[in-house]
Formats: sequence, structure tokens, C-alpha cells
Amino acid sequence: AFSQEEPEERIRIGFAEFENKAYAVGNMETIFGEVPTETQFTMDSFLDMVSTALVKTRRFECLERSRLDALLQEQGMGAAGLIDPETAAQSGQLKGVHFLLTGTVDTAGIDTNIIKTRGYSQETKTFRFGASFKLIDAQTGRIVMSEFVDMEQKIAAPVATKNYASASTSQNYIADVLRKAALQVGFLVANAIDPVKVTAVSGDSVKINYGAGFIEEGQIYKIFPEGEMAELNDLGFDEVARVRITTVRPTESFAEVVEGDAGNVYEGFSCQKISLNDEQEYITNEEKKKRDALGSRFGY
Repeated sequence: AFSQEEPEERIRIGFAEFENKAYAVGNMETIFGEVPTETQFTMDSFLDMVSTALVKTRRFECLERSRLDALLQEQGMGAAGLIDPETAAQSGQLKGVHFLLTGTVDTAGIDTNIIKTRGYSQETKTFRFGASFKLIDAQTGRIVMSEFVDMEQKIAAPVATKNYASASTSQNYIADVLRKAALQVGFLVANAIDPVKVTAVSGDSVKINYGAGFIEEGQIYKIFPEGEMAELNDLGFDEVARVRITTVRPTESFAEVVEGDAGNVYEGFSCQKISLNDEQEYITNEEKKKRDALGSRFGY
């Protein structure tokens, strides 16, 4: 049986300046008309999702920009030195904050692709979101991590001929994309501070040191050794297995090995969520296996 552990102290992350350079953020339109204002992208909504993903892990406390500014003023400091890596070390006197998160939203808009042939046309609209961000050690000014997330989702696919027209759309496409991006940012930030690792192995099941937040049931993670763990187990640095999350608790998760040999998975091995493309390919292959099994059973 696996035991449950609770983090002793929460790490405080201050949300510094996030710049919005995204194109087509306002007045986005689809074939169904202008996107309602309440469903459009806003910086606050995205950062709220990132904060929620981190806070739910029970390992982190997030300070919004207003709270961070107030803290800086209390300590007689300004925010200018928190953004530029060359001067960020000046924030080393900042008390009560361990890390600073800053970044830029580069893309948040709709791309349209139209295919026309004789008597047939199809228009595909895709919502795209991209953001770059940095995690800075508030005590030293060192950049702990510099990453980029890029997400997209098809939102409308109308088809038209001379005598027929149809269209389909997902009304929650913006929220869906932002949520996926926020979960990815949450994982990258958490993993840079306190890496996601296997904490116990029992048969084909493993326990992971993170729970609610950015980890969800059904997600697929690849398992691989790093550094001393790789050398100790003589397995190199390559992926040794893949696991699917089966249970998510407040501070830990459980998963089952779905690819590779569970005998090669050891406590201390690192966990990395597979890409969205790999995840979709895995889901497609699983569905194909089910169809093939049914076909064999019923003779088709």
C-alpha cells in the first residue's frame, strides 16, 4: 500500500509583468458572428488558470501582480528589476517570495484556412495560443527556466456545395485551449522548482509526488532516469516506460504502466507528460485496438 504525504512548507511564486503582444485578441469573429466578449482571451483569465493549477498542488502559493506590487512597495523596491535578467539579481533582497514568473503572450487569435475546388468549399478556423515565460529565482536573479507553450484547437469547419451547407463548432474552444496551456505552464514551473518524480513502485503501479493541479486522470507520462539514477540503474537516460494516470489525490497521483517494463521503473525516476500530438496518437491507437477486438469477436 502507498502512504500519503503532505508538503511541509509552500513555495511562494510572485506573478510579475506579463506582456500581451498577441495578434487578433480583440473583436475575434467566426462564421457564427463575433465571439462573445466573456469568452474572449484575457490575460487575467489565463494567469488565473496558471495560478489555480499551481495552488491546487498544495506546494505553492501564488501572489498576483497587485499583491506583489504591494509587497515591493512595503520593502521600498520597484518592479523594474524583476523583468530584465541583467538587473533581476537586485531583487535578491525581496523577502517572502521564492520565485518570480514573467512572460509574454505572443499569439491568441483565429487563423482561417479555405479550401475550394469545383462545386465544393471548406473553411477551417483554428484558435491558436502561444506564450513564452521565464521563472526567476527571487533571491539570486538567476533564470531557472525559460520555456514556450503553443496550443491550438479547431473551432469551426463549415462545408458547402451548391445544394448543401453545414458547420460545426466548439463554443468553449478558447477556455479549452487556455486551460491546456495553463496546465502545461503549471507542470513546467512546478517541475523546474521541485521535479515531478516516481516516489514508489508496486507491481505495475507507480506513485507520483504531485496530485491535483496540473495532473489529471487519463494523462500519459513517460518515465526516465536522470543523473545519478540513470547511472545507478545502468539504464541510460532514455525513456523506460509510459504510465497512465488512474487516480489523482490532493498531493499525489497513481498510475499504471501501459508501455515498457515496470521492472525498469524505480523510485526517483523523472516523469514528463507526453506532447498533445503523442497523447492524441495514443488515444487513437487505443480506440483502434478496441475496434479490432470487437471485430475479431463478432467476425467483421
